[in-house]
Amino acid sequence: MRNKMLKELILHITLDVTSGKEKKKPYRDIAVLETQSLSTFAKAIVEAFGFGFDHCYGFYDNLNDMFRSKELYELFTDLKEDPTPGALGVEHVKISKAFSIVGKTMRFLFDYGDGWQFTVVLCDIKPAQDKTKYPKVIGRFGDAPEQYPEIKDDDEEFYFDDCAICQGMRQAEKEGKTLSLEELKSLFEKQNKQN
Repeated sequence: MRNKMLKELILHITLDVTSGKEKKKPYRDIAVLETQSLSTFAKAIVEAFGFGFDHCYGFYDNLNDMFRSKELYELFTDLKEDPTPGALGVEHVKISKAFSIVGKTMRFLFDYGDGWQFTVVLCDIKPAQDKTKYPKVIGRFGDAPEQYPEIKDDDEEFYFDDCAICQGMRQAEKEGKTLSLEELKSLFEKQNKQN
């Protein structure tokens, strides 16, 4: 029997791309226990959209410019790989720390290379249910796009001319180098300013 004081958090997660004939953004509603980690929640999000949980990620309170967030949680902090100053980790931080009041909204960024962005909103807090395995998908709409769509032989089509991130990746590929985290963050900031 579960502790009667334990709370269940209901979160609405929207993938920030349009999908299907309706051109609406796909979403998932997920119930988690307040004591579960942000890492457990991140895995639930990624798997609910049919993606492999194979990249770094973070949660950010600035929805328009993640890298100017005042409240941020990143896997890089736990890995001790070039963590963003001020970022808390995700492995040991409970979801209730990041999402403590109904209406709290954060951006979830998965895979800093491909840049999958999700908007996460805490919709409800209620007593946890007995005999329920958490996290649990409780609502869904739409199909997510493929995580790794097939790339045609002509790599030029992969890089969009109006995308700062694509142009930076194209240049790095031509030079035979890999972009650092700082270079990627700079490109994301540049792209956000263009949008």
